[in-house]
Amino acid sequence: MKILENLLNSLVHRSGVLLEVRNLILKMKIDPNNDRFIKNCQIFRKLVVEMSVEVPLKMIGKSNKDGSYPIYMYQDFNKIKVISIGVGNNIIFDKGISRLGGTVWCFDHTVAPKLKKKYKNSIFYLPYGIKGKNPIPKCKTLREIIEISDDSRIFNGVILKLDCEGAEWDVLSSNSIKQLSTFDQIIVELHNLEKFFDFKFAKMATGNLKKLQSEFFITYIAPNNFTPIVELADNTLWPFTLEVHLINKKLIMKNISDMGQKQSINDLYKDKYHWHLGPRINLQSWYEAK
Repeated sequence: MKILENLLNSLVHRSGVLLEVRNLILKMKIDPNNDRFIKNCQIFRKLVVEMSVEVPLKMIGKSNKDGSYPIYMYQDFNKIKVISIGVGNNIIFDKGISRLGGTVWCFDHTVAPKLKKKYKNSIFYLPYGIKGKNPIPKCKTLREIIEISDDSRIFNGVILKLDCEGAEWDVLSSNSIKQLSTFDQIIVELHNLEKFFDFKFAKMATGNLKKLQSEFFITYIAPNNFTPIVELADNTLWPFTLEVHLINKKLIMKNISDMGQKQSINDLYKDKYHWHLGPRINLQSWYEAK
């Protein structure tokens, strides 16, 4: 089963049939009425809400397309620097950053993106994935990735984008908050949330979020549009993959007037199509739940 699951993970965005099979496997793993599962989800959800603030965001890519993510609006777009890990063939975000005048270092050890000549001076591809403590062939640690990117000597104001199919948990666990806080913004897809029935996994995931809480706010959450969303017995939705944008507190504190109240931060997601459920699926219930 594990071999089949890994194979489907690598092919999931290339075949609708494989996507459906993988999602069926994921759904079979959970019981949305299980008290322990619901409790673990509630703890995580409450922490997300506590970390949430309203800041002006700009969606990079197309709001209704997979692979689009937001960045902080009030910054010098010409100076944006992104370390983008797990790009595959979908570089809609990376091309959007390039068009704004920014620079992107793309990393992926599975699929090389097809780059047109017009991006040769702004998007750079390196054939490595990312790892934490677990040894993985053709993968580098976050520190190594920083060191081999051309930007390592002037490392400030950098955005980290992690879309690495579950490896993000090992990366977050293996790096100190001091290392992670060198980034101004972190965009991450949190995978495998169907595993929250497992107390150990839920504790690890929530612990990583608590670690980030000391240095980051959450400005945006959205369910990924290629994995299932289930309705729990407490009437909240639970996505199996969650897209999150975090902003470093030191960046937002420079202009405190930009920061608003805790809110439902799904505004930019309202037109994004979900594979199963259609458009306008958001996590409003996370902010309304008692």
